[in-house]
This record gives sequence, C-alpha cells and structure tokens, in this order.
Amino acid sequence: MRRSWTLALILFMLSIGAGVVSSCRMESVVAEKSREQSLTLARAQTTPAAGPSPTTVIEEQRVYLDVSLSMKGFAQAPRSSTFHELLDAIGDAMPNCQLYRFGQKGNVAPENIGELFERTSFGLDLHRPEFYNLSFNPDDRLIAHLTGEERPVLSVLITDGVYSEQRGSTAPPVIQAIQKWMEGGKVFGIFSFDSPFSGPFYSERTRKFLPPLNVPARPFHAFVFSPTEKAFRELQRQLQQRFPSARVILFSDGAASCAVSLPEKVRGLYSTAKPPNVPYQWQMFDEKLLAQGNPAVLRYGVKYESSQEYPAADFKPEVSADYYRWERGEFKSAGGTPNGFKADVEPAGPGEHQLIINFPRDSGTDYGFYHLKANAEIGGLRPEILERSTRDDSQPEHANRTFRFYEFVDSLARGHFRARVAPRLASSFFVTIDNH
Repeated sequence: MRRSWTLALILFMLSIGAGVVSSCRMESVVAEKSREQSLTLARAQTTPAAGPSPTTVIEEQRVYLDVSLSMKGFAQAPRSSTFHELLDAIGDAMPNCQLYRFGQKGNVAPENIGELFERTSFGLDLHRPEFYNLSFNPDDRLIAHLTGEERPVLSVLITDGVYSEQRGSTAPPVIQAIQKWMEGGKVFGIFSFDSPFSGPFYSERTRKFLPPLNVPARPFHAFVFSPTEKAFRELQRQLQQRFPSARVILFSDGAASCAVSLPEKVRGLYSTAKPPNVPYQWQMFDEKLLAQGNPAVLRYGVKYESSQEYPAADFKPEVSADYYRWERGEFKSAGGTPNGFKADVEPAGPGEHQLIINFPRDSGTDYGFYHLKANAEIGGLRPEILERSTRDDSQPEHANRTFRFYEFVDSLARGHFRARVAPRLASSFFVTIDNH
C-alpha cells in the first residue's frame, strides 16, 4: 500500500512539473512571437519622405522687399530704426544676395509672375518713403513661384504681414502657398521685428488706409524660405548678432521629439525589449499581473521636447490601440480591444504626460497582444505669438500688432505638424498580457 501511495505521489509531482515546463515553454514561444510581431509592426510604420539633404549647397540667395504702400510708414521713421538697420544689415547677412522690389501695380494682377518683382540694389533708395509706392503685395503668388523652383535657393521676404490684395482676405492662399513649400521637408521661418512707424497704415479688416499714426513699435517680418535648416540657422546666427531682440519662429521636420517610458517595477513583468537593442519597445506580463486586479492598471510616461523657435507651446498625446489574440500559435487581429480596455491621459508637468491604461482579462484567449500608439496634437501656441496679434487692426491702439498673426501661425503650425512632425512623434509600444 505504501508503495502505491509513493508511486501516486511521484506521478502527481511529475505531472505538475510537466505542466510547469509546458507553461514555461509556452510563455517562451509567446514571447518570441510577440517580439516578431512588434518588429513587423514597427517596420511597417511610415514617416514623410526626408527633405533636402543637410549638405545641400545653396546656389543663390535673394531678398524680396515688399514695397507696397502699407510699408511706407516704416521708411518715414527715423533712420536709426530697426527697419532701416535691417535693410543695411541683410546684405551682410546674405553675402552676394540679389535684391528685388516686390509688389503689384494697380488693380489688375499680371499674368506673368515676373512683373511682380524687379531687380534693384542696396542703397539710399531703400530708405526713402517714395520707394514704397505699389498697390498690393500678392505674397501667395511669389511663394508659389519659389516653391516651383528646382534649384536650392534661400529667399527672404521682408513685409509687414498685411496682405493688402484687392479681393477679401488672402490669408488662406498665403497659408496654402507656404504649406506647399513645406510639403517636401523644406524649412519656413519668421523673424519678427518691432520698428517705429510714422504715417498712414493699411487696415486688413476694413480694407482701406487709415489716418496717419505714429507708432513706437509696429511689427514687421522677414519670411524665410530655406531648402535646409542648416542654411536657416546660419542666417539666424548672422541676424541675431545684430538684432538680439528679434523673435524667431521656425517650422522644421525635426522641431520636436517624443519619448515613452515603460513601467519597469511591476509585479508580473516577464520580459522587456527596447532600444538600443531593438527598434521597438515591448513588454510581456505573466498571470501575476491580472492576479492583482482586473483590469490591470499600468502607467506610462510621455515626454515631449521641442526647439525654442517652434511655435507650439505644448503637445497633447492621444492613445490608439490595435489588439491581437493568440490563436493556433499566432497573433491575429481581433478587430477591436476587449471590453474594459481604457486609456486616459493626465498632465505631469511641462511637456510631460502620463498614460493610464487599463488592461482587462480577455477570457477568449490565453494571450493578448496590444499595439499602442501615443499620437500627438498641438496643445496651443507660445503666448507671445498671441500678444503680437489682433483681430481688429482698424483700432489705433492695435497698431502695434499684426492682423490675425496668431491665426496665421496657428494654421501653419497645425498643418505642418500633422503632415511632417506628428508622424515622426507617433510613438508605438507593444504589450503582451497573459490572461490565465
């Protein structure tokens, strides 16, 4: 009898051992398949094509000076003003650049784009009020012309940002033209200056000139169209040595970055893979995770960083999830997440957020695999951009601001961010859950 009990005990212990070994082997298989799935999905992610090479040589430099009547008040200010100083300095900052008068005569837009700009030279004429005598500044046509060029040319448009065309608001065409320029990864930047202004100024809201005003500091801008960020940075270095108070806005593909931190001190963590060892972030949790509570709640850190010239003040992450079930030795798309899955976002400091994700037990499969994405959207613009903007430029007290400058920058920022930056910021991470 004793022998039979001993034999039964031995068989029982062997069966338990076999079960443990089998379970360990299955976890190992699932982990390996999870890594393969993570790698496949990570490689499938696409980002916009890169822009011109950073080593691209700028073949030509140009300055286009808006000589419409709305700029005349800057020229009538004292010769020591920022506006006059910039006209003297821009040629040194852009050696051998070509200078053009830019604007439209009369109410009829010419068919030939070449009639909108005329070659001129640096000298005293630029400082004379009568030099600024054209009717309109159709910026969108000039920008479209620059976009269509194949050669790498660095171009700067000096303007007051008042789009004084004869047909309603021109902000959308200008924005569309600039967005077209940035589509291929080229850089657009703005140097924003303040300068004394003396004379009549054009109101975009009322579509007419208002009586003369003396304004101690009225904004004007240098719009920079650069094939590369390197060329822009060199111009920035030159100009900020002379004009340290100039405000800079820069739209570039590499303006922001995102990092997701995984929870590491969690009971039930079975395995982890992350850079630099692999090009993805993945974790697997065994049955101990859900044993602590259903759903299991995990916290992930998200940190955004951006260049100080980028117009966005903050970014907001949003979590999306694709879910896969373990079936016959493979992970197959489930077409949706299990009931009880939830992802919330909480702010955790400047540029930082926490993703709080609920992982429920899925009774329909032994293992579940999540492909999680932290997508980003702009939370808002830098406050100083709003401070330089007005929606009613017909009021004299608003003459120290640019009409709808905030809306202009906001439209450009959101369009550029969605097309060029957000796909690069989208951070994927992968999670395997043991549902036993």
